[in-house]
Amino acid sequence: MSFFLFFAFGKPAFTQTSFELEFGKAEEVEYVISMAETGHGSYLALLRVLEPIEGKWHNKILETDPSGNIITEKILDDNGGLQLDDIYYADSIIIMAGTRVQPDTSMLVWWKMDTNLNIVRINEWPIGDFDNGITGITPFANGVYLTCSFIDNKFLTFNSYVLEIDSGGNLIDRTDGKVSNLISRVFIDTTNERLVSFGFRPKLYTFDHEFNLLGEEEPPFKLSLEGEFSAISDSTILMVGRRDSFILTDPPGSDGYNIGIGFLSHDFEEQELLIVGKNNDTLDTPCSKNTIALLNENTAMVGGTSNFTPGNWLYQDANSWFSLSSVDLIHRTLNWTKLYGGDAYYIMFGILAASDGGVIMYGSRHADFSIDDANGYILKVKADGTSGTSTNADRWLGCAAYPNPVEDWLVIEKNDEKPAQLMIYNALNQLVLRREFHGRTNQIDLKNMEGGVYTYLMETLDGRSQCSGKLFKH
Repeated sequence: MSFFLFFAFGKPAFTQTSFELEFGKAEEVEYVISMAETGHGSYLALLRVLEPIEGKWHNKILETDPSGNIITEKILDDNGGLQLDDIYYADSIIIMAGTRVQPDTSMLVWWKMDTNLNIVRINEWPIGDFDNGITGITPFANGVYLTCSFIDNKFLTFNSYVLEIDSGGNLIDRTDGKVSNLISRVFIDTTNERLVSFGFRPKLYTFDHEFNLLGEEEPPFKLSLEGEFSAISDSTILMVGRRDSFILTDPPGSDGYNIGIGFLSHDFEEQELLIVGKNNDTLDTPCSKNTIALLNENTAMVGGTSNFTPGNWLYQDANSWFSLSSVDLIHRTLNWTKLYGGDAYYIMFGILAASDGGVIMYGSRHADFSIDDANGYILKVKADGTSGTSTNADRWLGCAAYPNPVEDWLVIEKNDEKPAQLMIYNALNQLVLRREFHGRTNQIDLKNMEGGVYTYLMETLDGRSQCSGKLFKH
C-alpha cells in the first residue's frame, strides 16, 4: 500500500471568474452533493434528485463551463436503490462512489466514467443490511480510499469500513468493520504512515498500512462531526470540525456550536485554534464534506453553514447563509469570514478550490424553507470572496481593520453607509468592547485595552451581514 499523496494547490494561471447558479424543476428536489474540476476547466456537479410525488431518488451529473453555463447533464441510475455520495476527477477519468440499498444485502458502489460521461466500469461489493450510507473518496497515487459508514435506522446502529481501491476498480484491502461509526473521509498521514478518520461518537480513529486499528482517542480541540484534515506542511496538519460550545468556554446557556479550525502537529499536539461563528445566538457548522480548500501554500478556505436554528437545524423556517473563511496558514490567523445568502434557507455541502484561484461553494437553496422545494445551488467567488457581480456573493458586509497590530487607535472601514456594530472579544471569547457607528470609516480608541490577541466581529444592525477577523494589540 502506498501512502504517497500529491496536493495540487490552486494556481491563478487564468483570469478568475465568478458565477451564481441555481437550478431545479418545480416538481423535483435537488441537492449538489459533491463537485470536481476537470482538466480543461469545466466543473462537474454530482446531484441527488427526488421526485416527491413518486418518492423516488435519482442521481444526476451535470457539467458547467467556467462561467457557470450548463453544458450537459445525465441521469445515472440503472436499477434503483443507488445513492452516489462523492466525485473525483484525475487524468481524464471520473470516479464516483456510493451505496446501493437492497432488501437483503446492500452494496458499496464504485463508478468509473470518461469525460463524455459514458460509464466505463461499475464495481459493487456486498457490505450487509442497512437503510442508508455515507461514502467519501480520498485519492492517492495508485487509486482511492473509500470511507463508508452504513446506517441501520431501525436499530440506530452503524457499520463502517475503509477500503483501498486501485485505479482499475479492484478491491485491494479493507478494514474489518470493528469500528462502527466513521463519518469523515480518511486522511492520509504520510509522516506517521497511517490513516485517520473522525467517528460519530466523537472519536478519532487511526489505522496502519495493513488496516489494523492503532487506536481511538478524543479528537484534538474537542472538535466533533463534519470533520476534515489536510496536511499543510511536513510538521503541521489543518483540522476543521464542529466546536460544541457548551463543553468549552462559552457562557452557560449557550445554544449551539461553531466552526473550529485547529492547527496541530502530526502527533496531534494542539497548537492553535480559531473559531468561526457568533458567540451563542446561532449554530454554525462545517459543511459535510470537502470542508477545506487549499488555495496555495499561504491560504486555505473553510466552508460551512451559518444560522441553523437550535433544535430544528435540518430543515428550518429561517434564513441561513453559506459561510466562507479565509485562513492565513503562515501566521495561523483568520483573514476574514464572509456570508452569502440570507434571503432563503441555504445548506452548504462542500467547497472546491478552482484552478484559476477562485472558490466554488455548493449545496442547496430552499426558497420556502421546506424539504420539498430545494434547488441545486452553486456559487463561485474570487479568492478575496467577491464576485464582481450583483449576485448573493456581494451581500456580505465587507470591512477592514487597521493598523494591525494596533497600539492606540483602530481604523474600521466598511463598504457601505448602513448602521453597523463592532464587537471585540478576548482570547476567552468574552466581549470586551461593543461600538455602534455609521458611515464608511470610523476610529476606535483602544488605548486602555490590554495587549494580546482578540477577535473582532462587525455586523449590520439587522444581523444579516457580517465580517470578522483577528486583531493584535500591542
